[in-house]
Amino acid sequence: MIPIPLADLARAAGRRKSTRLRPVVPTRTLADDLYAIYADSLRVWADLAIELARDYTQPAPVRTDADGMQLQWLVNQAAAKADNTLIYQTEKLGRWVSRVGEWHGRKTISSVQSALGVDIAPYMRLSDIREPLELSIRENVSLIRSINADTRTKMEAIIFDAIANRRNKKYVTDALAAAMGVTKKRARRIANDQLHRLSITLTSLRNQQLGIETYIWQTREDDRVRKVHAARNHHVFRWDTPPFDGAPGNPINCRCIAIPQIEL
Repeated sequence: MIPIPLADLARAAGRRKSTRLRPVVPTRTLADDLYAIYADSLRVWADLAIELARDYTQPAPVRTDADGMQLQWLVNQAAAKADNTLIYQTEKLGRWVSRVGEWHGRKTISSVQSALGVDIAPYMRLSDIREPLELSIRENVSLIRSINADTRTKMEAIIFDAIANRRNKKYVTDALAAAMGVTKKRARRIANDQLHRLSITLTSLRNQQLGIETYIWQTREDDRVRKVHAARNHHVFRWDTPPFDGAPGNPINCRCIAIPQIEL
């Protein structure tokens, strides 16, 4: 990553005062786009849940070996389909992380322009952040695979509980629907968290590229803020020496943001 002489550019533009940058805050649209990629894999399991609720949950118990083997075969087929979709999800994730990288770059350019009147667009390259973008792809593929595995386990448990305990149709239908609901909520939380983590990683890298060494920790200042993060609110930290759990947005499900400080 080639350093950008922001301080020199600012002084050349007549700027002498230290200031703060407008933070780059992830948008709901970007989170929705990532969740849609997760949902593509989950659709396989949702379809299976509908099929099982329709065909394999009669009031009478399903206890024969043949029925059990058929049910297991259906689950195995769904798992294979979910694995196959990862090829397409990886391609979609590649496009998504590139879009996030470009969006983050535009926001950083705009923030610097607004604060200092300096145009850093000629210095900003997507290739500078290629490594964290590729890491984000790998992490999301791993998370999708993990969600698929957990979903398979839940589906098998519900199905074979129904066989062993003579569950009726409504019970199994409700159990499958509830399991898918929990899975979708988890996928939504993961998508939001992954976007936030990628955004703060890019902010850290771009700030250090610009020679910005410090930031102010800003919480949402509500009752969901962790006590350890509330204690950091409005305090100054360095990018090169973050707290034990990382910069704002890096801890899992952290909603805090970093407000960069430019020292001139």
